[in-house]
This record gives sequence, C-alpha cells and structure tokens, in this order.
Amino acid sequence: MKQLLNFVIILFFINFSNCSFQSSIFYRMNKERIGENLIISPLSIFQALSLAANGAKKETLSEMLDVLQYENIDELNKINLQILSIVKDFSTLDIANAVMTRFNPLKEFNIFAEKYLAPIEPLATLMVLLNAVYFKGEWLSKFESFLTKKLPFYNLGNEEINVDTLTQIEHFRYYEDKRCQVIQLPFIKDFMSAIIILPSEGTDINKFINSLAISNEEYNKIIDGLDYVKVHLQLPKFELEFKEKLNEILKDLGMHNAFNPKDADFTGLKEGGEIFIDSEIIKLI
Repeated sequence: MKQLLNFVIILFFINFSNCSFQSSIFYRMNKERIGENLIISPLSIFQALSLAANGAKKETLSEMLDVLQYENIDELNKINLQILSIVKDFSTLDIANAVMTRFNPLKEFNIFAEKYLAPIEPLATLMVLLNAVYFKGEWLSKFESFLTKKLPFYNLGNEEINVDTLTQIEHFRYYEDKRCQVIQLPFIKDFMSAIIILPSEGTDINKFINSLAISNEEYNKIIDGLDYVKVHLQLPKFELEFKEKLNEILKDLGMHNAFNPKDADFTGLKEGGEIFIDSEIIKLI
C-alpha cells in the first residue's frame, strides 16, 4: 500500500509568535490551490501590517488589530520589538524593514518606524512598506548526500512524482496522532527549528489547517506532545518561488477599510488622511 504524502508545512518559529495568525493566512491562501506548492513568511506579513497599523486610526486600526489578533497597538508593537531584539543577535536569520515614501510622515509614525528599524527613504510612489526575512541555517543532524535517492511523492491531487528524497535515521522530537505526523528538526545555531507537519492519509488538509487557525491550543497540543524517539526520516528536497497579492485574503480575514479609498483612515501617517493600501504583495524566492 502506497503512502500518501500529500502535505508538508514548514514553520520557522519564535516561541512567542502567534500561530493562529500564521495558520489563518496559510489556510486562506492554500484552500483554493489544489496541487500547488505554497510558501509564505507569516513574520514578514505580520511585521509589515504591524508597521502600517501604526499609521491607522479608528475602525481601520480596529480591523487591522483584529486580523493581527492583538487587542491594542501597544501590545502589538511590544511583541514586534521583542522579535527584532532577539533576532538581531542571530547569525542564521536577518529581518529588514524599510519605509519608502514621497511625503514626510507625521512625527509619531516616524518614531515607530525607527523602533521597527525601518529607515525612511524618498520614493516616487506615495509610500511602500518593505519587509525582508533572510534565513540560512544548517541542520544539527545533517543529511548524508549518498543516502539521497529518488522516491515517489504523492501530491494533493494523488499524482505520483519521483523526487530527490533526503534520508536519515536519528533521534528527533516527534509527535503522532490519527490526524498527523510531526517532527522537529533543529538547526545548529540560534535555537531555531523547523516544525514539519504531515497530515495523515484521509485527513482533509484545509480542515486541519483551519483547526490550527482557530486558536493556538491545537498547535500547542502538538508542540507539547513532541517527544524524543528514533525516527526513520524521509524528507523531499524542494525549491520554491512564490508571489501573491494578499488583498482579498486580508479582506476575508476582516481587514476591509484599509483597502477602501473612502473608508481608510491613516491619519496617523499624514494629516487629512487620503491614504489607503493599494496592494499587499508577498514574494518569496
């Protein structure tokens, strides 16, 4: 009987990040993509939206906070500054923010941009907020190249594809229940890990992701259940490039006003407002 390898999520996580936000974004992007690969950086989306939220007011701000799953802007800024403070000492991960604008934002927004380590640069477009995440890590338990071989991989459409597959037998933190198999693969430095989740055959992928999106409890249950066991690991090699507009996804999550020229309130950026988000784009290579 063939094993159906139909779904893999890789999350590079920082323990205090909000898994529900990550899963909500992933769920809404993945549910329409039958058989397509998908890669996102929730941290990039989170930080770019958080910075923009510092220029939002009233209902526009309230909607953005709801999507980011924080009650107030102070708590949102606090968690982002904690992330930046920790990551700045990492050697495997870099985060860069930038604000490019053709007008001089209000002083209050400039202060928050400075805290987000986002220099403000001149630009022909009204304003662009940029976030880049660079990651380069080495596995703590390395895969030997001579063990790599072609093995069948079955995608969501049950199509068999022969792919280069990494193999090793080692002790890892591992979790399994009737819905999924989960393994934690640590990197050499910075206490960083990849959490790889493989839903079981017969598990509806989008329902599974949505269960993680509803609250942190399901994800925490998995993480708390990880235990060191000897694992025969087979992991497909992959390389992805992805570009996607997030406008409709963020609207689906409840962020409407920010994209509407009539309703958007970014008077924290510019007196008189007259600013709205034209396009929220994610691009990863």
